[in-house]
Amino acid sequence: MWFGLNCEEDERSCYDLIPYKGPSKGGPKEHRYIFLLLRQVRPPPSGSLLTDHILGRADRKFDLAAFLRDGEGSMEPRAMNLFYVDFGPKVAAIEPPKATGARSLGSAWKDRPAAEHDEL
Repeated sequence: MWFGLNCEEDERSCYDLIPYKGPSKGGPKEHRYIFLLLRQVRPPPSGSLLTDHILGRADRKFDLAAFLRDGEGSMEPRAMNLFYVDFGPKVAAIEPPKATGARSLGSAWKDRPAAEHDEL
């Protein structure tokens, strides 16, 4: 989990409450990463919102729905991104099928379009 606060322009301007840690091979084979950008529009209803949902959790599990519910009215969503990383066994590359029955026009194709010809 990464949690940045008070970002001005980009992620480098944030205060890292929890520093970013990229994908690693530990744990399950597949990891899900969600980036959610929220803009704070007013103080949260509870002064312990961050402690209750982020800092006070030893298991490092984050309940996004509860965090948004408990912070309702204080933040508005701006952007979201989601990606998966899979550290499972590599799948062998599949060879593309060989063309059968196809042949090149070769030098028999003499009438080529003029340079100014627009094919679209």
